[in-house]
Amino acid sequence: MRYSRRAQVRGIDFSMALIIFMLVMSQILIMTSDLIQTNYDKAHTFQQGTRISDYSESVTSSEGFPASWGTTLTAALPATWKFGLKSSSSNSLDPTKIGRLSDTTNSSFRLSYSDIKQGLNSSIGDKTFEIKLGYTFQVNITSTTPTGSNIDVAGVVSKNGQGLNYSTVWVFGVNSAGLVSTSTISGTDGSFSATLIYAPLPTYSRIVVIAQYGAVTESMDTTTFVNTATPTVANVTLQERNTLSSGSVLDMHVSGASADYDYHALFIPPGTSTTASTSDLITGGTSSSLNIPENGIIVIVVVSQTLDEVGVSAFPTSVNMQPTNVPYDTSNSYTTTVLCRGILITFEFTVWENAA
Repeated sequence: MRYSRRAQVRGIDFSMALIIFMLVMSQILIMTSDLIQTNYDKAHTFQQGTRISDYSESVTSSEGFPASWGTTLTAALPATWKFGLKSSSSNSLDPTKIGRLSDTTNSSFRLSYSDIKQGLNSSIGDKTFEIKLGYTFQVNITSTTPTGSNIDVAGVVSKNGQGLNYSTVWVFGVNSAGLVSTSTISGTDGSFSATLIYAPLPTYSRIVVIAQYGAVTESMDTTTFVNTATPTVANVTLQERNTLSSGSVLDMHVSGASADYDYHALFIPPGTSTTASTSDLITGGTSSSLNIPENGIIVIVVVSQTLDEVGVSAFPTSVNMQPTNVPYDTSNSYTTTVLCRGILITFEFTVWENAA
């Protein structure tokens, strides 16, 4: 009897030990599985990050194929063309190629989302993507108010929602009567105000603001002040034809125009306080040329001599090339700063993991 009871105790001890062993092993298996999953997730995330970085690099460091695609009609691009934004003459981005992504580009040169997708096929395949190019800080016109025969212009200079103080701001007003301009400095909260002096108050005026912060960053904004006339919009195409020893030649064309236009080129070379503008005639919307400095934002304003029509285009321009339908899938983005015409701009490339 005594031996039977001892055997029962040993059996219970063995069962308890086995249960404890199984519980410990199950915890170890759970912890090991979690560790493996965590390491897999980290490796997958790293792989995705590396991939999107490579995609971005392929766009910003390559001229594309053919290297001259920036000035090739869209219909004439070969089926094997490759999308790359690098300039053929420098290590910076080509503003003409960037302009091909803008809605304001002449339809013969405009690239649609599907066109770009074809040009990216060799690097990202059939994946859905998004491309954004913009200035490294923002200047925004917040109001244009008539005061007698003048126009008071107010706005703010900011970066990531924070005001930038002591930014130099040039304010221009353009209409069929010509060009007026002034300059000011943003306050501690990034706000600025300036007065464009007219006599009398114009029926309308296209307002352009160019802000400069430091030696290699610029930004711009534009709006239309309307008094008694609302001008229609003319699309302006800008292309850099070739590089000169002291600058570049900019070709301009007004899409579908039948009237004659005066144009005004507004630019402030980075790191200086010099305002330059030139006015000349574009006859019937045909191309014209303007010698421009190599660096800085160029804003071209064209004004009809006979119609209430005005067009604006910036060089380089900001771009937001988005897909029509955003997938419900994991996306990865890569943002970097690159040089274009001697100023820093942001390049953001987003790719969704699965094909559309």
